[in-house]
Amino acid sequence: MTEIHPQEVPGDPQAARWVVHTGTRGVVGRILTAPGPFGDLLQEGVISLALLETEGIWTWLALGNTWDDRSDEVGEAIAESLDYDGWEIDGDCADLLRLIATDVIAGELAETIAAADTTVEVIENDAGWLLVDLGRIDARGPAASEELQQQIEMAIRERYPVLQEVSRVGGPASGQVAVASTPRRGLWVEE
Repeated sequence: MTEIHPQEVPGDPQAARWVVHTGTRGVVGRILTAPGPFGDLLQEGVISLALLETEGIWTWLALGNTWDDRSDEVGEAIAESLDYDGWEIDGDCADLLRLIATDVIAGELAETIAAADTTVEVIENDAGWLLVDLGRIDARGPAASEELQQQIEMAIRERYPVLQEVSRVGGPASGQVAVASTPRRGLWVEE
């Protein structure tokens, strides 16, 4: 049996990230169709949105459903369906990159960021590019900024291998991007 467990998505009671090695390398994005019982939950409208990363699947329950009622069913459906062919993924997913980046910053690297006596925030992104604010880390010098940026990039890339670039504001001038000259990208909009 595939090991899988749910993780809360802060601030969104309809969402859950299912932590599971999906077996995908280089394929991440919005799940358009899926095989097996997970595909049935998508088709029936129980799951309103699902996003695939290499180490998990993010799901949103449709209104009228609760995790108390559906958690076991969704987890079992994902675990069973991962072994089947027939997944159709839309790989252009800025929302997924933002979710993963925020999760990495608030979870996996939270202690590292706190130890650096700084804060890190996602400023903007598209499907392949991410801009982060490294806060007050400039007091520690350019090497500390570069090291933290690399740790963030590596952790995100493990789960979102199509990441092309991470840029930063905050920290020393080396490697920074001026926010005013950075083109604004449309985020979180339905097309």
